[in-house]
Amino acid sequence: MSDIVVTVSGMDEMTAGRQRTRVLFLSSMAVTPRTGGGNAVFNAVEPPPTGSEAFYATLLSGPLDETVFPELASRVRTFPRGVKYLLPAVKVGEARKRLRHVKNALGLEGLWTRLNVRNMNAPELAAWVVEKAGELRPDVFLLAPQSLLDVIVSNEVMDRTGLPAVVWFMDDYYKDCYSRARVKRLWNRAHTRFVISESMGETFSRLYGSDYEVLAHSINYPREYLPPPGSHEGRLRVLYAGSVNQYYASTMKLALREFAGLGDRVTLDVYTGDDLPDEGYGEAGVSWRKFPLIKAGDLVPRLREYDVLLLLSSFEHAWRATAETAQASKLADYLAAGRCILAYGPPYADNVRYLERHGIGEVVTSAKPGALREKLLALAADPERRKEIGERAYLFGREHRDRAKNHDRLWRALREAARARSGG
Repeated sequence: MSDIVVTVSGMDEMTAGRQRTRVLFLSSMAVTPRTGGGNAVFNAVEPPPTGSEAFYATLLSGPLDETVFPELASRVRTFPRGVKYLLPAVKVGEARKRLRHVKNALGLEGLWTRLNVRNMNAPELAAWVVEKAGELRPDVFLLAPQSLLDVIVSNEVMDRTGLPAVVWFMDDYYKDCYSRARVKRLWNRAHTRFVISESMGETFSRLYGSDYEVLAHSINYPREYLPPPGSHEGRLRVLYAGSVNQYYASTMKLALREFAGLGDRVTLDVYTGDDLPDEGYGEAGVSWRKFPLIKAGDLVPRLREYDVLLLLSSFEHAWRATAETAQASKLADYLAAGRCILAYGPPYADNVRYLERHGIGEVVTSAKPGALREKLLALAADPERRKEIGERAYLFGREHRDRAKNHDRLWRALREAARARSGG
């Protein structure tokens, strides 16, 4: 069962002569180092500028000490009741996937959404957030909607409090008219609208109107570019780091088949906390290995040990809407490493389009057998090409993915929204 928590962070004292800006973050996203979204929020918000404070109201599941950032764990307040859905037991990947296919085939997504909304305790949840807002006295909301519940509660809370909001969309799960009508209301009433990727911004602007800014996942960017390591006995070393959940699993299966048969000419190391697809597990021989996830602070140095960094997007039609706007949070780390990035996914995937648009990586857009293998062998034979792409990626990321720059951008927007409310 999921719970609502409020986490208080930031400065307790105000610098003399400076106006405090109090921010209340609201989302069902867990602010945790285990998720890309959690890291994105933490890096953009924390630490609050001197004289400002940040508070969090977040739906979390599982033990709190295993999910939230350690800096936040001691300041958690829990909502006494969880969120209700029609089929809370449908959490297993394959069962959930089959259910989604049935809903799509029968055109039931809109009806399903309405039924779930009727079953949710959104009014009670909104009332609780309003109560906490009365205690914490925020000047502005930072909204990062994930589920439709987030959107409904955010609109209700804004109605009841009259507070301004900055909204930051990181995913687009809103495919039926019922959901989009509520997203449109939230989108257009926000003081500032951020999206995680250029493709998402284009989609949301077309659907809902109004201007937007791209605020992508950012990290503490390394100050210097380091050239690639020397030869690894003639091998091309490829790395994949991150989730292999139901969105990525089918493409990972295709990738493992492509690596099979390459022997020790091209090797793949997969750093993930998820299980890998069963198919191909024994076929690849010495060409690929699996390792545990790498801690955020150790990720870029580890990435720099490799020649090529693999980025995946789903080829499955059922995931097309997600692929079109979803950008991997690990891309910030990949850019910072200064290595050749290789995106494997359909031509409409945001990961693919982003690399192509800015000339910062190689892409393979065909799932046909041999397509990825051919690209890997070509890169293995051209170290100068890899170096050129990697250096260009590093410089691009330094301009657009630096944590300090994006932290300032977000807090500037939050302060402006707060001033607009007070007439300043």
